Amino acid sequence: MKKIFSLLLSLVLFFIPSAFADKTAEQSASLLSGTWYTDMSGVPMEMNLGEDGAYTIQILGSEPETGTWELRDGFIYLNGSASPEFNVMADKLLWSDAFTLFTREKNELYQPADELSEIPADFFRGYWKAFCVDVDGSACLASALNDTTDLYVEGNSMILGGPLFGDLPVKAESTDGALVCTAEGITVTLRMQQDGFLRMTMDTGEETMTWYLAAVAGMMPVSGK
Repeated sequence: MKKIFSLLLSLVLFFIPSAFADKTAEQSASLLSGTWYTDMSGVPMEMNLGEDGAYTIQILGSEPETGTWELRDGFIYLNGSASPEFNVMADKLLWSDAFTLFTREKNELYQPADELSEIPADFFRGYWKAFCVDVDGSACLASALNDTTDLYVEGNSMILGGPLFGDLPVKAESTDGALVCTAEGITVTLRMQQDGFLRMTMDTGEETMTWYLAAVAGMMPVSGK
């Protein structure tokens, strides 16, 4: 009888640590579930780790990536990979390949201000360079997207610069506090914002693009910039 009891006790003691470890890992994985944020050179990126073991990674302006994730020994593995993708560091996740930290806090993006109305055309005068570009409703840094769009305004004459426009000279009309020009089937509208940035919208009839440009004091446009 004593031998049977000793054997049963040994089996219980053997399985307790394993069960405890599995439960602890399960609880840790549950704590990691939810949304994590970072940015790739100024472009917002977020990752959602589902409690069901599914994940979604979304880079602004790109198609989302989906798959499965699991926590093993303090590392997060994606899609059953033999090598971990993330190192769990307290309240942060270190993405090994990009050496980028994900946190629970969403990165602050530029929030465009309201537009000014009934302003004189002289307000648009000068040289402007793209500060942010709208991507899926969020303003991303133009530098992060390698967007070098610029603009020069003198009265009702404009030069639309950068790779997309190629230093295109156009004539504009003042309409309801905005400057509007149409060239080659494309309509470009300039409006001033309360924060001093100039909002430029291009409408091709099929899609719309929006830039937020900052004034460059004392500078004139340079061809090809």
